[in-house]
Amino acid sequence: MIKSVSHCRDLGVYITGDLGNTYHCSQIVRNAFYKIKQMRMSFACKSLEFQVHMYLTYVRPILEYNSCVWSPFLLQDIKGIEKVQRRFTKSLPGMTGISYTDRLKIVGMKSLEERRIFSDLILFYKVVNNLVDLDFGQFLSFTNSAITRGHKFKVNVQYCRTNVRKFFWSNRTAKIWNSLPERVVDITPLSAFKNALLSVDLVKYCRGGVYSL
Repeated sequence: MIKSVSHCRDLGVYITGDLGNTYHCSQIVRNAFYKIKQMRMSFACKSLEFQVHMYLTYVRPILEYNSCVWSPFLLQDIKGIEKVQRRFTKSLPGMTGISYTDRLKIVGMKSLEERRIFSDLILFYKVVNNLVDLDFGQFLSFTNSAITRGHKFKVNVQYCRTNVRKFFWSNRTAKIWNSLPERVVDITPLSAFKNALLSVDLVKYCRGGVYSL
């Protein structure tokens, strides 16, 4: 008899029967907090630079690995993941009484949600320009209308009846991709696109409101 399970782990991502990502988010948040605890118990150095370096090396990758697959759409999951970085930066030396936005500026980091959007757009660019082994037609289709405003690489946003499909990588990123200026999307190579994307304000696409708190 094959045992019935509510979830399974495949390539580091937890998959549940409803294809939701809440369980995966809870697991990586739990793991990240545990890593932070281990880090503080193992090292005597408490300087800001050292702790930030350790966080970027050992903790943040846990919260971002394969994010294009499981990026959350529920506000509780978005805020739950962001809570890890929020608490970490608040515990750094000299950060008492400083807002989360200012703490990020001081340590030179961006919110985790903004970084997930950045990663989504990088993968989107690779698929559009055939830089990865993914069939463009299986995920996307270009807009054929001649009167469509915006750049020439605009894609169709699919109508979806379920949140799982609505917030799937290709669909959730298509709206952001279509709103990017042509000077950003019509550029090569990939490194140039990344640099151009850094000049775009991605905060307005964040649903978690991390910069408003």
